[in-house]
Amino acid sequence: MIVRQLIRKQPRDFIWQDDFQYAKDDWPENYPGNKVWVNIHEYRATLAGDASYLRLLISGAHDCNLVWQTTPDGAHELQRLLASLTMPLSFKALRDSGFSYFEDADY
Repeated sequence: MIVRQLIRKQPRDFIWQDDFQYAKDDWPENYPGNKVWVNIHEYRATLAGDASYLRLLISGAHDCNLVWQTTPDGAHELQRLLASLTMPLSFKALRDSGFSYFEDADY
């Protein structure tokens, strides 16, 4: 067993979108300028015990996060969801579209 190969990191994180978008007034919290942070993150697991995911995270503040998640094979589902979103982003509409609350201190 060669330990160097076990701990060597390979490219497996991809950020497809990382910006601020306008939000409706129904968000419990938001960033200055009435904006929310939109992040599309894909993780391709290569380490034992990891799970791959494709995640759309929309955040109004540190403790005000909504997430929609699928597997990387579900990119077509994400494209359909993105096409259905209207601007400015509505908290209620996102919850009605299947977004759930996201809590993760490590994100």
